[in-house]
Amino acid sequence: MYSDAMTEAVDRGGHLLGENGLVRLATESLPGGEGRLARLLARFDEVVARPLADDLTAICVTRV
Repeated sequence: MYSDAMTEAVDRGGHLLGENGLVRLATESLPGGEGRLARLLARFDEVVARPLADDLTAICVTRV
């Protein structure tokens, strides 16, 4: 679950990240073990320009 700050973020090239960009980052970051959300947020920070225009909330729920 995530807030729209992730999809409405602008990348360093000035383009909207959008749903497709977020899916790409998630695909790169989420496979395997613990720390999925931390990896996704780290990758997000590498790609998007700062400051964000909105507050960011992201939650990762895992069922064992």
